[in-house]
Amino acid sequence: MRAGLAKRFMGIPDVHYGQDQHWVCGNVGVSEWTLTGTSVSGQRLEVRGIDLLEFAGGKITRKDSFWKIRE
Repeated sequence: MRAGLAKRFMGIPDVHYGQDQHWVCGNVGVSEWTLTGTSVSGQRLEVRGIDLLEFAGGKITRKDSFWKIRE
């Protein structure tokens, strides 16, 4: 996850995650968020997203992300 986030910050230097909500139930978690920023090519971005997480032994064992680009 750390490498993936580092890559995100390289491509969108002013990236901001906001409007977030998080839930956990048993070994499943949900993180809902809005990403905003400007890509290195100058394109302004606004993306609504959700991460679905599974946990075992106090660690994340699975993470799936889904994005919807707002235009």
